[in-house]
Amino acid sequence: MEIKYLYTNANSLSNKINELSQMVIIEKPHFIIVTETCLEDKIPDSLINIDNYCIVRKDRAERRGGGICVYITKNCNDCPISYEECETNNDGEIQLLLIKIKIDNDPLLLSCVYRPPDSTINENDEMISTIKDKFSDVSCPILLFGDFNYPGISWKKDEWMGETKAESDFVNLLLEMGFSQHITENTRFRKGNLPSLLDLLITNEDDKINDIKYLPPLGKSDHVVIKMISQIIKTDTNSIQLIPKRNIWKADFESMELEIHNRLSNNRSFNNPLISTSEKTNI
Repeated sequence: MEIKYLYTNANSLSNKINELSQMVIIEKPHFIIVTETCLEDKIPDSLINIDNYCIVRKDRAERRGGGICVYITKNCNDCPISYEECETNNDGEIQLLLIKIKIDNDPLLLSCVYRPPDSTINENDEMISTIKDKFSDVSCPILLFGDFNYPGISWKKDEWMGETKAESDFVNLLLEMGFSQHITENTRFRKGNLPSLLDLLITNEDDKINDIKYLPPLGKSDHVVIKMISQIIKTDTNSIQLIPKRNIWKADFESMELEIHNRLSNNRSFNNPLISTSEKTNI
């Protein structure tokens, strides 16, 4: 089953909603993911509505800018889609949305992140901790979109490397979790700056994303629009399941080693026909 996505950094959504709506009519995506929406609580959903789509949004609370949202299609007769927003407990400068999706009962974990370029190391560490906490032990497909503002990371295959501590920590996170990063071309083109790859698509299944294309920006945004397709493989599960882990590091290895030694010693003694009965008694 093919699922279509549109992603972009809008650099203010409200003044580009008409253009985005026209693009949606043409592309017919199942999901639309937008960063830097620059919305405030006083802006109702009705002002950024796209026909036949539900919206889940998270606005920046403390200052203007930032913000993220996800549109979810209502029109999918061949594969009914349901969703539930998950609590992430992150209301700081870095926004993260986490949504449990069911596509015809097949689970998908869809997420969106906006990390400002002036994020502190502590904020970066908190984001990494949240990703570890929410995405570890998830057995269903994960799609994490976002503008992470890591211009110094080299995403060459098998040669990921960051220039700063924040970038290196993020690269190490992805390697540790076995995730893949699929965007390979520059995504931001700002006058007076070198083109850069800031917008990422991260998954836990390397072979489920294809047909990635880069489209012109919305309005005066300096970020391209990215469209892509994911393959949903039919499964027997009806929910996102966690894989239990055994914490072997808390085992009493000293006692285990002593027990194994004693058992092996006893077995060697009683199974050796050359040891007399009296010798066995003295063991």
